[in-house]
Amino acid sequence: MNNPPPDANKKPDSSFEGDFSPGQVLIGRYRIVALISEGGMGQVYLADDLVIGQPVAVKLLPERIAECEGGLDRFRAEVRHAREVTHPNVARVHDIGEVDGQHFLTMEYIDGEDLASLIRRIGRLPHEKASQIAQQICSGLAEAHRKGVLHRDLKPANVMLDGKGNVRITDFGLAVSVHEGAEDGFAGTPLYMAPEQLSGMSATVQSEVYSLGLVLYELYTGQRALRGKSVDDLREEHEQGGPTPPSSVLADLDPAVDAILQCCYARDPADRPKSVAEVAQALPGGDPLAAALAAGQVPSPALVARAGGGGGLQARTALLAVAAIVVLLFSLATYNRRTRIFPSAPPARLGFLAQEVLAELGFDDLPRNHASGIQFNVNVIRKQARGELEEQLDEDGGWPPLYRYWRRWSPGSLAPSDFHFPGSERIHDPPQVMPGSATVALDTTGRLLLITTIPRHAAPAGGTNANFEPLFLRAGLDPATVVEQAVSGPLPSHCDQVSTFLGEIEGQVVEIRTGSFGGRPVHFELVMEDGAFLPAGGTSENDWFLALWSSMILCAL
Repeated sequence: MNNPPPDANKKPDSSFEGDFSPGQVLIGRYRIVALISEGGMGQVYLADDLVIGQPVAVKLLPERIAECEGGLDRFRAEVRHAREVTHPNVARVHDIGEVDGQHFLTMEYIDGEDLASLIRRIGRLPHEKASQIAQQICSGLAEAHRKGVLHRDLKPANVMLDGKGNVRITDFGLAVSVHEGAEDGFAGTPLYMAPEQLSGMSATVQSEVYSLGLVLYELYTGQRALRGKSVDDLREEHEQGGPTPPSSVLADLDPAVDAILQCCYARDPADRPKSVAEVAQALPGGDPLAAALAAGQVPSPALVARAGGGGGLQARTALLAVAAIVVLLFSLATYNRRTRIFPSAPPARLGFLAQEVLAELGFDDLPRNHASGIQFNVNVIRKQARGELEEQLDEDGGWPPLYRYWRRWSPGSLAPSDFHFPGSERIHDPPQVMPGSATVALDTTGRLLLITTIPRHAAPAGGTNANFEPLFLRAGLDPATVVEQAVSGPLPSHCDQVSTFLGEIEGQVVEIRTGSFGGRPVHFELVMEDGAFLPAGGTSENDWFLALWSSMILCAL
């Protein structure tokens, strides 16, 4: 998250007039690079995070706000609400800190431009691009609502687009939970507030849908929906019927877009869509089934039927499909007996072993949020199907492993980036970037395949060389036979030292990539010649059902 400079094409320069100086390091971690912007809600800087080696944005709370009643509480609430919403279309907020009485927060740095600036610069966007951006805005806002968070200041200036055109909703400084909306009814930018909010009523999902409609109006037409210059002007404009139909501004506008936007800014909240997911469903590119799932709704049979595309299966095709499934299930049973797909250690045992490995490294204070799943090695399965790995897979726990069990911990939400399948976390989705997070992967017997952790604090001075011998033993390697090699990448950025080794497991040479931070192991990975694992996500309750489903698909291949 960041607010761009007035000239969105201009990169941050070295002219500083802010409270922080170039090169200044905050709390031993954030090195200031440039002042990005300055406004009523504070200064925003570009900084280097010295722990994870990535750029971040640092937002400084103005003293006048910190000193006013409730100002600091609202600042902390911004962090709390933003961290509750983890989604690829919502800017991530990382941490909060204080330097010499000045409070600041750190957040995702987005090297891009806000939507307001983009529309001013180029005018109306092409219809297809506008629809892509609209769907991403809906995705991020729907996730916030699903987590019970109302943004309350949705406007083009708070929608960032990165260099690839991906959307991030930013600035949760006025956000509240759906239960706190009544505490401060008049909050937000009047030009994008619903009529009931201008009258002092509390924010609701329907008032947020109204704001969304005004933002999308501007996105599709290149013009603001309302013209009022003051709150009184805007109230009068609402009384006189509100925005003109977008099709009166743009004659060739898609009728579906015209219709849903007019529904969004209906004067009566009861006449608006019940959720942002409904808006996404009606827009071009919308998936009604995915929209219902994103909204946490159980799809009706009629909705499922509508989402199924045009036409059903012919009787002959349906019978062939049923027969194929029966043959597939029989083949799977035989395949499972031959290769022992399921582990000798149950999921609970593997989860305990994963936690035990972290405890040995001193990571015993793990975050509450966690997820687990399995990954199948698709190359091993294909070789097994061709009979090339018969001997290795006859024994449970052969090498290379048929699959790996993973478990993740994170201080923030582990919601996946693919919002079409909520709850389907992956070993790398969402990305592991938050300090205090950890990931462990084990094979069928509990042998260590991967461990990576993001340190919580800066590296201690004078760190010694890390001892990886306990991890070698956990991986089934003989430390005496492990040979250090030239470093090969890619290696994680959160390490201050990296090493590459060669070792041997069950007669096969493996590469071991390691990384440490402050003399402490933070990364250990066995790199297998047979390569890619095929994701099969899901939390621990569904791991083995999803494994079965993935096996069926792979057998069909």
